[in-house]
Amino acid sequence: MALMDIINSLYKKGLGELLILHTKKGRLYLGRILYEKGRLVIKDQGFLSSLKSDELLQCWENGIIGAVCYSENQDWESLTFCGLEQCEVSEEDLLSKTGHGGLMAAESEYGEQIIDYFGSVYRGYQLLLSNHFLPVVLMTKIRTKKGGFGLAVSNLRAAPLSISIINDVHNVVMETVEKHLTLEVDDVQIESEQFSTLFGDYLPGD
Repeated sequence: MALMDIINSLYKKGLGELLILHTKKGRLYLGRILYEKGRLVIKDQGFLSSLKSDELLQCWENGIIGAVCYSENQDWESLTFCGLEQCEVSEEDLLSKTGHGGLMAAESEYGEQIIDYFGSVYRGYQLLLSNHFLPVVLMTKIRTKKGGFGLAVSNLRAAPLSISIINDVHNVVMETVEKHLTLEVDDVQIESEQFSTLFGDYLPGD
């Protein structure tokens, strides 16, 4: 499947909500993708305007942490985030081009492991943010183990960026996640002991 076909199909399903990191002719772009004058363009938001493209090479060389794709007939309506173990990545690339090491230990408070996560992109991004990853989409095709194609997701923190840039980008990604993510009580499995610990102060006494 051609890269532009993947981008177009994902755009129709919500790719325009996510930050895209791209480089062309030595210039860096970090922004959202949208249609302008009949064609897809990346609307750069100026976060990286003072940097050169080679300063972010780490995002492509060893920062890949998963992929964003579309998966039909799921409980969620958004795009899907696939952890690295849900992607077709060679053993060589897994060790040299990805954030595999840091992902091995990353998980949610409920024990969800990010490395084999498969679910809503916004929930996936929430888990990444809470484990100090900063996800951005790359214009790099990646195949998933379920047979489809998507775009690679990289950790912007893989590059040596200033705290101010990291904070600014983090706030934008977090705002997008919070805007789309709602959590129903039925979506979370909590043991009775955990429930008492979390909500005991709010329960009526005997």
